[in-house]
Amino acid sequence: MTLRYETVGEMITQHQQEKFESDVTYIVRPLLNDNEHAGFFGDTGTLFAACSKSTADSIFDRLTLEFGVGKVQLNGPIQGEYAYDFV
Repeated sequence: MTLRYETVGEMITQHQQEKFESDVTYIVRPLLNDNEHAGFFGDTGTLFAACSKSTADSIFDRLTLEFGVGKVQLNGPIQGEYAYDFV
């Protein structure tokens, strides 16, 4: 599945945001182990993942492949969670 989105920074509708989050969740879910989870918090647009470092790296690699180099930023771990920002 290749996702296509307009330029970052453009205003998007709530429906578009929900679709984006659903698509990202679809990509990430198969990468998680049984005791790991990931999801979006509120309307921040940031994906949070409570997972191992190796899973966090796999998620980052997969999202970078999907959205392009420099479009995803990985931060963490902070209290056992990694944060993925889409820029």
